[in-house]
Amino acid sequence: HPRNELVVTGLSHPHIETESRQVQSTDSIQAGNMKLIIVGASGFVATELISQALRRPDVTSLVALSRKPVTAPDGENAAKLKSVVISDYGEYPDDVKKELAGANACIWYESFSQLQSLPPAMTYGTVGITPPNLRKYPFDEVVRICQTNTLSGMKAFRETNPAPEFRFLYMGDPFEADSEKKPPFMIEYLQMRAETEEKVLAYARENKFDACVAKPGFMTGGPFNPLRTVMGLVFRLTPFGTLPVQTVAAAMLDQAVTGFEKEHLGIEDLKRIGTKAIEESGKR
Repeated sequence: HPRNELVVTGLSHPHIETESRQVQSTDSIQAGNMKLIIVGASGFVATELISQALRRPDVTSLVALSRKPVTAPDGENAAKLKSVVISDYGEYPDDVKKELAGANACIWYESFSQLQSLPPAMTYGTVGITPPNLRKYPFDEVVRICQTNTLSGMKAFRETNPAPEFRFLYMGDPFEADSEKKPPFMIEYLQMRAETEEKVLAYARENKFDACVAKPGFMTGGPFNPLRTVMGLVFRLTPFGTLPVQTVAAAMLDQAVTGFEKEHLGIEDLKRIGTKAIEESGKR
């Protein structure tokens, strides 16, 4: 793999320099020191997360971890954004770990665009690739991207001296999270995704993380994409439903900053939390 490199966007906030970082106290967020990491930070959902996080005064440091440089969306203040480029989400060299150190929370936004050979036009939402295209890739590579890398990332955070009440929010798919149940279609893939969610929560419990799986259904909004538009219409007719990406991002940020209501947040939870968060942001 090519060497991981750091790309700094804007200015580093003085209180987040990792050379002399100390363990943050449990009330560090209340004191105004909130360091948030967004992993997989180049997708359309991540772009909305970054936009909203930059507007939140309670997020004082934002690290965008991605396989390509990330810049602040147009019109947003980049002063508290740092872009960190990583060549492989399964490997975390010391220079990358240094940038993750002392984090209060992480939002892990998984996308199949992490596959180097995947054409960007095929990606949409969080599932990342349509079922017919999924079959074009070896399943062990899909497992590596979806499951192995996620657990490697959690291990890396554990090794970087995170804040005592570190929160890890994993963005799952809308299907039932039970690896023992046989789904009606995409059996191997969906069982693996359910197993990943179970492993994320189990790892967090074992290592004293707070963890949550967000299951937002199909997300609408963002730049116009014909495939996403059609899929949004289809998902509206299914039990999984759709939500605007702005609502999903607001809900996930609210939970990452203030704490998780429960281990699984479904579409109705995210709609309620996100709608309230957007209303409250308009009052600030």
